[in-house]
Amino acid sequence: MDGVNLTINGSQPRDVGQETSVSVAMAALLQHLTLPGGSQISTSGAYRFAIVAYDPRDEFEMRPAASRLQAQMTSHGWTVIPISLQELFLSQLQTLGDRTVQRLV
Repeated sequence: MDGVNLTINGSQPRDVGQETSVSVAMAALLQHLTLPGGSQISTSGAYRFAIVAYDPRDEFEMRPAASRLQAQMTSHGWTVIPISLQELFLSQLQTLGDRTVQRLV
C-alpha cells in the first residue's frame, strides 16, 4: 500500500502500515508482559496491571489494539480484566452526592 495515507480523527496523515504510537506501545507492553522469566510490570510484584497513556485522538485506534492485546494475553494464560477509568470516576462522583458535585463543577 505504498503511497496510501490514512488520517484518523483529524490527525496528521500517515502511511498505511506505518507504526503508530499506539501500535508501538502495545507491542512493547506485550513483549514486556510475556518475558520468559515472567513480567516485571511492578517492582513489588503485587501490582499486576498496566496503564498505557495515549493521545485522546488515538482512541479509535486504541480500542481494537486493547482488544487484540487482551486476546494475546489470554492466549498466554493470563486472566485479563479491562477496567474503564471513566466508569470508576463517574461512579465515585455519584457517591459524593449532587451538592458536592455541583460545588466541584
